[in-house]
Amino acid sequence: MSRAFLTLEITQPHSRHSVFATEDFQSARSCLTSTFKPFKFNIAKESAKQTTCSFLNLFDLNVISISYIRLGRELQIVPGPLEDFYLLQIPVKGFCHIEYGGKNLRIDENCWSIVSPLQPLRMTWSPDCELLELKIRQSALESTLAELSGIKVTKPIEFNLEFQGAAGFGHSLMELLVYICSELENPSSLLELKGTRSRLEGAILSLLLESQQHNYTEQMQPNKRTFAQGRVDLAVEFILNHASESLTLSDIASAAGLSVRSLSSSFPQCKNMTPIEYLKKTRFDYVRAALLMARGSDVTVTDVAYQWGLNHVGRFASEYRRRFGEYPSVTLQGK
Repeated sequence: MSRAFLTLEITQPHSRHSVFATEDFQSARSCLTSTFKPFKFNIAKESAKQTTCSFLNLFDLNVISISYIRLGRELQIVPGPLEDFYLLQIPVKGFCHIEYGGKNLRIDENCWSIVSPLQPLRMTWSPDCELLELKIRQSALESTLAELSGIKVTKPIEFNLEFQGAAGFGHSLMELLVYICSELENPSSLLELKGTRSRLEGAILSLLLESQQHNYTEQMQPNKRTFAQGRVDLAVEFILNHASESLTLSDIASAAGLSVRSLSSSFPQCKNMTPIEYLKKTRFDYVRAALLMARGSDVTVTDVAYQWGLNHVGRFASEYRRRFGEYPSVTLQGK
């Protein structure tokens, strides 16, 4: 899958998102450390005098930045603990040896790594190594975990070092990254819109948490179900109490303490219908109850329908008959 990146313009020094492209390795090292964090570099003796082009291309979404790096020589990079960000590393060419928290891993086109910010990191690049890297803000990942499952994050998330991306959600994450990278060189891309970038970031963070093993994985599934049910119950209570008002999906999500995206995902799992469908069902149930209670009074069907926000009387009557087997006027008359 990672071979798809080889054809993308972002892998070249003339990318629209080029930060530097230089034959001077010292300049490249200075730019790289200012972009990420201070690194210690140890250059292999046999490659110390190489003059191959180094470059860094960088695109910031918001809480995630995507970079493509080639340094053009064999070297060791020692950043120590990353402190406040995670680093997903995807070799497109060559390989890299990763040492993290007493673990050793060789990554290449078929094996990637996800480095947590807790333990010292040491990397040894092959001379031809080129990496696509995702720098992910720690606070954003923790917020996403809490929103997805209701887990209170009491200690940092720590992933297994080896990134499993061959199947399932991991495969979906790969496809998403391919799409993003293919869009980076398009001046009129939807990635230029802040809202699009935010939604794509949310998808990346969710897929990462759900596809990769980490210290909260076992807690996520039962907590996620319990949390979702509790939030959906809040949404249901809000709908029942405010069905006569002009409600939007955003209003319901806010009352449940969820984003619109999370509510739209969780509600059907618990109620087998969308929040808006549930709101509509509730309004029709309330209308029927009101009509049954109003028999013999001067209340009209139109009055009751308008009271519960069902303002299109013609469509309302047809829908009412479909749901209850009779027209609302028949219910009101008691025949």
